[in-house]
Amino acid sequence: LNPANMRYNYEYDANISKGLYLVGTVYGETQKTGHWDKSFLYFPQYIGNSIREKIDEIFPDNAAFFMKALLTGDKNEYYAEHEDLSCAMGIAGLSHVVAVSGMHVAFLVGFLQLILGKNRKTALGCIMLVWLFVIMVGAPASAVRAGVMQTLILMAPLFKRENDGITSLSFALALILVFNPFACGNIGLQLSFAAMAGIVLFGDKIYPWLKEKFNTETLLLCYTLGICASSASVFIFSFPVAALHFGYVSAMSLFSNVLCLWAITLLFCGGYLSCAIGY
Repeated sequence: LNPANMRYNYEYDANISKGLYLVGTVYGETQKTGHWDKSFLYFPQYIGNSIREKIDEIFPDNAAFFMKALLTGDKNEYYAEHEDLSCAMGIAGLSHVVAVSGMHVAFLVGFLQLILGKNRKTALGCIMLVWLFVIMVGAPASAVRAGVMQTLILMAPLFKRENDGITSLSFALALILVFNPFACGNIGLQLSFAAMAGIVLFGDKIYPWLKEKFNTETLLLCYTLGICASSASVFIFSFPVAALHFGYVSAMSLFSNVLCLWAITLLFCGGYLSCAIGY
């Protein structure tokens, strides 16, 4: 075991910001003993493994690796065997589509509410499924943050309260920092909350303005304008954070997201639907 704040004899705070204080190295072969694979503790992982096996079965090889990353957060094949694609998506500002985050959780909740309707029972069911999804994908910090924020949004109708974006966002951040104050130094957390703050503060203002300018009620065009409004809102606060940490910002990211997010929505919802039919 070694301290997680040291790397190559230099202080390194990225692990601390994720709540990791020790790094362990295992020597020799490892064996898993003492638990049944389908026990309650392993149930979310069992579901994730089952979905990955089904993806391999129903999708061709040139699509399965991407669907695994999108639906289950498993990016091993995506990074190991398809470096050109991962590099191209990074340049285009689309890397976030395979990093499980608030977008994926929002897709999941939106898909369920579309099928089951928006009511208190659906909200309760969505909360349970959101956390099953978060654990299934390995509970990375980005997914946990998204789960906390989405849970707070869904809890409003359960307690017959009106949802307030700023209150939900602030409470989610406070809750995360109570458990790990160092999390405020995490780049992913800063980008996530910057993006959400942009959507909460400007999304509801930009979208009506665009609808008025285009003077339309067409479903497809309204959906496109909604994506444009969300992308622009995210860009407002995430742009300076990304520039500060990485030293550059993808100039085409705003346009590439507008052009591609509709397809990512269909792939995410359609991918799970395909797996369900495959079973």
